[in-house]
Amino acid sequence: MMNRPEAGQFPPPPSLPPPPPPEAPQFDIDSAAKEESRRRRSERVRVERRHRWATMEQREAAAGASAAGDPEADENAVWGGGGVGGHHCVVRRRHGGRGAAVPGRRWEAVEHQQRQTAKERQQREAALAAMEAAWGARADTLAAEADALATQLEAQMEEEEEVEAEEEEDNDFEWSDDDGPHPDEAADQQRALVESFESEKKLQNMNKELPELFSMLKAAEIEIKKEHQVLMVNKTTSFKKQGKSKGKFKKGGKKAATPPVKPKWP
Repeated sequence: MMNRPEAGQFPPPPSLPPPPPPEAPQFDIDSAAKEESRRRRSERVRVERRHRWATMEQREAAAGASAAGDPEADENAVWGGGGVGGHHCVVRRRHGGRGAAVPGRRWEAVEHQQRQTAKERQQREAALAAMEAAWGARADTLAAEADALATQLEAQMEEEEEVEAEEEEDNDFEWSDDDGPHPDEAADQQRALVESFESEKKLQNMNKELPELFSMLKAAEIEIKKEHQVLMVNKTTSFKKQGKSKGKFKKGGKKAATPPVKPKWP
């Protein structure tokens, strides 16, 4: 008799890894066209089956009514009845008044739909090819521009490195008095001489213009004095004329008294 293992004697079985996630469905033009064709075919079969059963029921009903003596039922029996596949369809009358569809018309519609689908697929493929070509040309242009910019940047960086190296060499060189005046100091001295010469020239020009300015100021002062005298004379004359004309001023500047008016009695 075998001994059963006790609880916890054996380790639990390892857990299985989770299943991989399902891949995203990829769109395929051919498979989509096949699926659409299959769906339309099944829909067409259902419509035809329903139409056939309806036609059979209409014919059976028309046959029963004809046996009962209904004149309209005889016409429905000949032309296929009203409604779907009924006598209102002229094309069905031309084909013997049968309730079935016109021979070949259904397959013509199917072929037309297939040709239209193929044409649309070709147009989409041509548009995609043109778009891919345009994007490829654009990518080539951008790559060429990027290469040109990279080359230009490398050349610019090399020039900057050369300039920095030259500046470092110039800074490392120590100028001594035996070598003569420093170029920067000589340039500063030359600039100071030029500025002093220009300032001296400006002072000379100002000294030449000063006598003319003084003479102009004196002439303006004389003109102002003359105008002031004329204004004062005109003001005094206007005051005198005003006092004589109105009779309001006497000696001493007081106002003259007006005599009372005497009434005239009869």
